[in-house]
Amino acid sequence: MRNVTTQSNANIQRLGPEDPRLSQIVIHNNTVYLSGQVGSGGADIKAQTKETCDKIDQLLSLAGTDKTNLLQCMIWVKDIKNDYAGMNEVYNEWIKDGKPVRACVESNMVYKQEGVQLLVEIQATAALPQ
Repeated sequence: MRNVTTQSNANIQRLGPEDPRLSQIVIHNNTVYLSGQVGSGGADIKAQTKETCDKIDQLLSLAGTDKTNLLQCMIWVKDIKNDYAGMNEVYNEWIKDGKPVRACVESNMVYKQEGVQLLVEIQATAALPQ
């Protein structure tokens, strides 16, 4: 993952800008913003949520923080009626202390990765430790 610092008065640091559409991590004013993360398309909501949370942990570590400093999580699930409980089971195990504010909504999530339907996406924002 490349580290690119934007040359502006805003002092914005962008990590992982290999993708032409987005950076994986943006850091500004001691706040870490992660792009939406998904798993690789595991068979069920629990597997996909676990993999997604693991990816968030890795990105937070690259940015110099961790999940205890999470401020907000935005969650999209494909089928809130059938997948909400399973996603929450994994999420609650992942976030035991320092719970962030959170929203969870249903999304069509038409995107398939390697032929497997994605069931969950999580976007996170965290503080850098002082």
